[in-house]
Amino acid sequence: AKAMNDGYNQTYVILKCNNNINKKLDSTTDNNQDKNINHLDNNIHDVFFRCGNWCYLGQIQFGHVVISLGNIPIIIPTLQKQQGYLRYFCNSKTIPIESIYSKPLQFLNNALDLFVNETTSLYIESELKRMSKVFTWIDDDNSHTYFELTINELPDYMELIDVLASKTYIDGLIVISIYYDHSFYFIIQNGEGEQPLLDVRFPDISSHGQGVLLSVFSNDKIWGKITLWHILGPNKIKITNNDLPKLKTINLSSNDYQQTYCIMKSTLSKNNEPSIHRDVLFRFGSWCYSGRVQLVSTITLSDIPFVIPALRLQQSRLEFLCDASQIPTNSSYSPILHYIQTITPIIESQIINSEDSLVDLINRLSKLDIGDSITNWLEGDPSNSFFEFKLSPDYIFKEAIK
Repeated sequence: AKAMNDGYNQTYVILKCNNNINKKLDSTTDNNQDKNINHLDNNIHDVFFRCGNWCYLGQIQFGHVVISLGNIPIIIPTLQKQQGYLRYFCNSKTIPIESIYSKPLQFLNNALDLFVNETTSLYIESELKRMSKVFTWIDDDNSHTYFELTINELPDYMELIDVLASKTYIDGLIVISIYYDHSFYFIIQNGEGEQPLLDVRFPDISSHGQGVLLSVFSNDKIWGKITLWHILGPNKIKITNNDLPKLKTINLSSNDYQQTYCIMKSTLSKNNEPSIHRDVLFRFGSWCYSGRVQLVSTITLSDIPFVIPALRLQQSRLEFLCDASQIPTNSSYSPILHYIQTITPIIESQIINSEDSLVDLINRLSKLDIGDSITNWLEGDPSNSFFEFKLSPDYIFKEAIK
């Protein structure tokens, strides 16, 4: 069973919506545009996505798609379509123990190990052979089946999980694992021949017919029983773009020409040290580009004159993200850009209004015979002067930058 960890794997973890946060934000929102960002859409979920050795985090819009077992065939393609808005997290072998996804992923591995050990035992093999004489669909190559592993007592950390789904490719087989509502579901498919690198097709297992009880864990606190079910209806569902939810966006366009650089905090490297690779966004006029570039693990204010040119040199690594008028609300950059756009007019007005205060300051200092030195400083090289504003960011912006 441990060999399952050696196969190529793609895993999707979808957290439940935090409705308490949604209500709190909604009560403090004053205008309609603010209500279009981040968690205010009650069907935006935090997700974890693993593709091979690489893990990504972010938020996905599911729109009209209800998170349910029957919607798994459309939930995964919806996530895949928006995976470009996810940020790199870590290598699959170095997921931080304190991560909210660490224990659920280990729980999945434990369930998969139990399933494999049980269903490959001689006892189960003989039971299936015996039962196939009564239930002919067990040995029918044209029938579709799945295994259900029930959970008696769900660990607290799994209460945060809406859906957990994965595919593992190993030894000519595809093992599909799905967690939903206190149960794991496992489907075994033929994996011979060429397979797509990222196959987002998952079967519909929401309707079943006859079932065969294979194992009961009477003395186990966590695990309940394993049942083999016969799937009713078509096993494969064709999903089109019309089935996927329409992406909600926020308009952050401007009549002014803008260049904006947004550099996210460093993630952890294999040695649990801050990585030199960072997720960035570059706005050039109306076009927004994002990607991952190599900078330094720690950035200070004095590094800014060097960091921005270093980012520009790696601009070819960035890919087009969107137009500034259509920034997806689930993008990790949208609340940051929205906040900056909101406070920029206030900052500009404060700078303009500061002229009277500066003139008054110079007049007062002139009486002390030091006004000329201040005047020469202010009227000299503009790069020698700057304004500093102490900000009090709102809840959404704090969540985005933490």
